[in-house]
Amino acid sequence: MGLWTEEEYQRTANSTKLSKKTVAACRSVLVDGLSNTEAATLHGVMTQHISRSLKALRDRQAEMVKTVESMSVSRDTLRAYALQEAKAVAVAAGRWEVEDAQPGRSYEGPVIMQTPGFMVQRMVRTLVIHDLGKFREPPNISDNLKIDYPEDGGLAVVSENKPEPEKKTEPEKKPGRGPGGVGR
Repeated sequence: MGLWTEEEYQRTANSTKLSKKTVAACRSVLVDGLSNTEAATLHGVMTQHISRSLKALRDRQAEMVKTVESMSVSRDTLRAYALQEAKAVAVAAGRWEVEDAQPGRSYEGPVIMQTPGFMVQRMVRTLVIHDLGKFREPPNISDNLKIDYPEDGGLAVVSENKPEPEKKTEPEKKPGRGPGGVGR
């Protein structure tokens, strides 16, 4: 049995109720390739507990794969649907660009809609289509987010997009005027 990718592991582990220590130990086995005994020693967890948790994770992954395979709609079809919806919004709003999120890029703005498997984020004059498979947890519609994608194509890093505070400006003082507006 081959090693799992970090993305496969995170997606599966996030859908369980395992403790953080157990999740870390199981990750060491499934992603890093350690033996159950090595992971148990490294993380201070009993080997039997790791074995039971690994079985639960493998069963959960198999269930998730089966669910995806049983869907009659392909990911390409879902992406095309998200693209069609985003283009409809772009046309209605005026001259907007529509693009897919890319590794190594950052995107800032509110999430404006979700479709099965995808979400759309509004930037200045661009709508960006994000694959929800790249997120640990899907963002909420209307969340104003900064989404960073690592160069290696791994999971997106999401943070709240906080607008810069407005700078208070002093009224401009006109030269040659003293108190009461009288010239010098």
